[in-house]
Amino acid sequence: MKCVKKNFGILNNRKINLFVLSNDNGFSAGCISYGAALQSLYFPDAPEKSVVLGFDNLRDYVKNKYYLGVSLGRTAGRIGGASFKTDGVVFTLSKNEGKNTLHGGENGFHRIIWNAKILETGADRCGVKFFTVIKPEYDGFPGEMQAEISYILNNSNELEIIFKALSDKTTLFNPSNHAYFNLGKEKTILNHCLQINAPYYLELNDENIPTGRKINTVGTAYDFTKKRLIGTSLKNLSNNYSIKNKGLDTPYCLNSKQAAVLEDENSARRITVLTDRNALVAYSANYFESGWNINGENSVPYMGIALEAQTLPDAPNHEDFGNIILRAGEVKEYRTVFKMEKYNSST
Repeated sequence: MKCVKKNFGILNNRKINLFVLSNDNGFSAGCISYGAALQSLYFPDAPEKSVVLGFDNLRDYVKNKYYLGVSLGRTAGRIGGASFKTDGVVFTLSKNEGKNTLHGGENGFHRIIWNAKILETGADRCGVKFFTVIKPEYDGFPGEMQAEISYILNNSNELEIIFKALSDKTTLFNPSNHAYFNLGKEKTILNHCLQINAPYYLELNDENIPTGRKINTVGTAYDFTKKRLIGTSLKNLSNNYSIKNKGLDTPYCLNSKQAAVLEDENSARRITVLTDRNALVAYSANYFESGWNINGENSVPYMGIALEAQTLPDAPNHEDFGNIILRAGEVKEYRTVFKMEKYNSST
């Protein structure tokens, strides 16, 4: 096990570092201090191709409009009307998608240059911790927040992401990671199979804000309760892959700590997502445009799929979505694991 620090560029006179975590089985993960992003993830059978979509330069991460690999916070997903109410007080947030707040606003976790420390984790694990103090003047959320994001790789071929925060005033904390996966050699994930342990998904309005209604997934195009080809679902959802009619950008209500399993039969690679969160947002890169060099290729729609473990989006505005209120002096911690493995695709 080892963690190697490399230079990834300079931004605002600060050095941006890439931390490469490697285990004894040949799996590795690359994380950068800008946006606390997961930049790469490698299986030992294909050390030349990351199964996570990423850029090879800092410039594109700064322009990154697809949130490739970055940490999301203080809140992942959307906050309808860019406001929430707690203890009778209405808090107004910055708007960065129409009338709403998306992924923590314009100055969310993805825009922060994080401090970093290599973790001393023992013989069978290695990791890096990103940490900072976020002032309300910077991101528009109430409270000064001490935030930490740790990436830990172990010899069971699991990459664990731990989010932790403490605030001096009541605020929101619903972080996630926005890694896009493509496990195979093909340019899209249409031939990947996906299974999500979620009996319900959220109905969304035209602005992708939850209406509050939970819909049974069974028998719908959103049904991944059993392993299903992603392309089959997208074809039903998007009128023969018409980008105008979207694809997956869907919050699922989880009923298991094993949130999802993503497989590519051709490469026999599998990622299992385990989490202590109550939701998983699946986004199939519906609006990727050409002109971005991602993993050495020109970007196209459906190039990857993001599996974002989080509390249901817009939770402060829906009583039964989960509690993302972080009280003054309270510490909250969330964990998500990406378990990597090869499997027998003939069975």
